[in-house]
Amino acid sequence: NLSNMDDLNRFIAALKASHAIPLLSLSKDGVHLHTIEADTEEALGRIRDTLKRNGFLVT
Repeated sequence: NLSNMDDLNRFIAALKASHAIPLLSLSKDGVHLHTIEADTEEALGRIRDTLKRNGFLVT
């Protein structure tokens, strides 16, 4: 679970160090799902808006 920027930074560092293949390269069309939770609806809305703005949100 990634719940803050420190978690995210550790995850990215571990991903780079492992030379892992991104999950999207394993799926046929690159689409895969994640569950996102937030403490408030406001925070969830900001996350949703950011994902949509960057082309990551599939609805």
